[in-house]
Amino acid sequence: MAKLTLLLAVSLLFLAPAPLAAAGRAPVACGDTITQDTRLTANLIDCPGTGLVIGADGITLDLAGHTIDGDGVGDDDGIDVEQHRDVTVAGGTVRQFTEGILVVGGRNVTVRGVTSVQHGHGAITADGTRSLVVDGNVIRDSGAGIIVARTESAIVHANRVSASAFGGIPVFASRDVGVAGNTVTGSGAAGVGLLDGSSDGEVVGNTLSRNGAAIALVDGASDNLVAGNAIARNDSGVILDVGTHDDRVLDNAIVDSTFEGIAVVGSDANLVARNYVARNGGAEAAGGIVVIALPDDPAQTSDFNTLSANEAIDNRGDGIAVGPAQHQNVLRANRADRNSALGIDAAAGTIDGGHNMAARNGDARQCVGVVCAPSP
Repeated sequence: MAKLTLLLAVSLLFLAPAPLAAAGRAPVACGDTITQDTRLTANLIDCPGTGLVIGADGITLDLAGHTIDGDGVGDDDGIDVEQHRDVTVAGGTVRQFTEGILVVGGRNVTVRGVTSVQHGHGAITADGTRSLVVDGNVIRDSGAGIIVARTESAIVHANRVSASAFGGIPVFASRDVGVAGNTVTGSGAAGVGLLDGSSDGEVVGNTLSRNGAAIALVDGASDNLVAGNAIARNDSGVILDVGTHDDRVLDNAIVDSTFEGIAVVGSDANLVARNYVARNGGAEAAGGIVVIALPDDPAQTSDFNTLSANEAIDNRGDGIAVGPAQHQNVLRANRADRNSALGIDAAAGTIDGGHNMAARNGDARQCVGVVCAPSP
């Protein structure tokens, strides 16, 4: 059985009811391979290995409110979907396996309306898949929530993910993944992560709280959109880190982070615009929005980024800060009020795009490195 080989450092189609099993067919048992549309009629409890295997294309497995339960021992999958297409899994509970639902390869796979809990690795894991839909599931108490790896074209929509030790929705080396309308809480790493060069994705309209970072774009993630997310009470808000470039962070509300609201770290040519960043830096004066070099490699600077029309309000530290030795970052039409230090602290090399405003900040100078008009 193929297994996901990655380390964690971490719309839609309507479901047609699957036909009932034909009269006289033996009840489904742990370890069975499903080769036709199937609706469970009973729970499968303490499966000693894999719960069920999808063994053909064009299969709908309707759990019909029933549970597939593992014994919590070994390296087993609750439902194994391997190298098949046009498969739907829906409507029940999977618990206590290594992978709750494992999708390897294949195309046009949908997982909808499943509760997947208490798994050692991923509650729902997809690797090398095309045209994936993960919609309306409840995920909790697993190593990671929904893992998408080496996948092209996926929709991860309206899921509730909680208490994931290593990440809520991590996306690795994938393209065109939409993460929209999910609620992610209590993830030990990032609530949503676009990692390992993931590109052309969207993280839109999610609600994220009490995670490590709410949203992290890391290791060369590029050409992604992060927009309209409600982000509150995380360790950090949005992080663009380690060579991330050409991403857009737009129209997010980021409040009450332990550290910074938005951090651009060793990353270039990103647009950070129209975000509301307030009351961040609770544990230390980390500030609202910061643009800095990679701490472990100061030569990896953050250059050619644009910060435009953001509101940085009531943050502990500077409202907006561009660190020294960063090059040609543009600050335009930002507002920074009531921050505990400067409103805007822009080191030499920053481009003043004009129309920045600041008032009532802790440092009477209000702004350094750009000209700020008084806020109304």
